[in-house]
Order: sequence, then structure tokens, then C-alpha cells
Amino acid sequence: MWFKIAGSIFILFSCTYFGLYLAKQCQNRARHIRQILSCIVSLKGYMTYGAVPLSEGIADCSKGIEGITADFFSDFSKRLQEDYTLTPKGAIIQTLSIYEKKLALNQEDKEVLILFASQLGIMDRIEQEKYLTMIEKRLDFLAGEAARNCDANCKMYRYLGLCSGLLIILMLI
Repeated sequence: MWFKIAGSIFILFSCTYFGLYLAKQCQNRARHIRQILSCIVSLKGYMTYGAVPLSEGIADCSKGIEGITADFFSDFSKRLQEDYTLTPKGAIIQTLSIYEKKLALNQEDKEVLILFASQLGIMDRIEQEKYLTMIEKRLDFLAGEAARNCDANCKMYRYLGLCSGLLIILMLI
């Protein structure tokens, strides 16, 4: 009898935890995209008006944010500063592989970041500003999409975790 109760409580807590975890990942994706967008807007200002070198601009653009996204951009900047033969695209691919589990980004978000880094430092300032504006618009669209998905799915994930735990318990009893 006690084993059934203890097992039921364990199943309920684990399923509920999994639902809460999925809801948190959904919220984190929207937050991470907004922070990345903020960094890119700041980088555009540094590159266009400040004429700051790329690695310094990337390091400075993450000063207004905190958390894993700031760590991502500082690591990206360190990779560019340490290895001068490494392209920005190569540096961001290496950094994305390290932060893949920490950042809540899907494949499309990662592709936009790789696209962002692929043209950094190649064009003149005016073309660079236009390119960063295009990336900014794409990330803005993805941030809006992530926020809409978060609004629609977070509550569902929470309830689905709890209800699936209850369903499993009912099936086992």
C-alpha cells in the first residue's frame, strides 16, 4: 500500500516537473532571442557609429544583459580575439556547439546566428549596417513567434505534465 502511494507521488512529481521544464524552456527561448536581438542592435551601433573593431564590439554589446546570453557573446568575442585566423562564422559555430544545451534556441534561431556571423567584418560600414538591420528584423520576427508560442504552449505544458502524471497513476492503480 505504502509503495503504491510513494510510487504515485514520485510519478506525479516527475511528470509535473517535466511539464514545468518544457514550459520554462519555452519561456527561455523567447527571452534568449530578445537578449540576442538587443546585443545585435548594440553591435550595429558600435560598428556603424563607433567604428569599434569586431571583437571589441561583440564583447561590449553584451554588457547590458546578464545570464547565459552574455556569456555566449563574451565567449564568442574571446574566440575571435585569441585566434586571428578564425572567421566570425567559425567562431560562432564553435560557441554554439558549446552553448547548445544552455541556450534555448531551435535550429532556425541557430541558423540566423550563423548567417549573422557569416558576413561580419567582410563589408564596409554602410553595407554592414544594412545587413545587421536585416538580421535584426529576422530576429524580431523570431522573437514575436517565440512569444506567441510561449503564450500558447506554456500553460498547456504545465497542465499536460500534471494530467499525464495523474493518468499514469490511474492506469497503474
